[in-house]
Amino acid sequence: FPVTISSMHRPSTLVCAFYGALLLMAGTCLYVSWEYASSKRRLVDAALPEATVKALRARIWIGMAVYGAGFVCAFFLPVLSLVLYALMPLLYLLPSKIDRHASLRA
Repeated sequence: FPVTISSMHRPSTLVCAFYGALLLMAGTCLYVSWEYASSKRRLVDAALPEATVKALRARIWIGMAVYGAGFVCAFFLPVLSLVLYALMPLLYLLPSKIDRHASLRA
């Protein structure tokens, strides 16, 4: 839905801010889900190292910070906000502690 809206209009403050707000909401849902799953080891393996849990939490916060920066940029430089939104998924392609933990268990 937000991509359709952004493709129908040139990069504008409203479109870029709307897209950023949706990304921030999605990130918030991810963070809340991870906190619930990892606290008291409700839904994660008890053997998962605490450092891995913290690394994933930090990774989520980094994403939220970039999306937040993009949201703020939408009001000043809408094109820059789109660049930030586009570059953020590339960060998630980099291996992290959670990926190393998963590959060790496989």
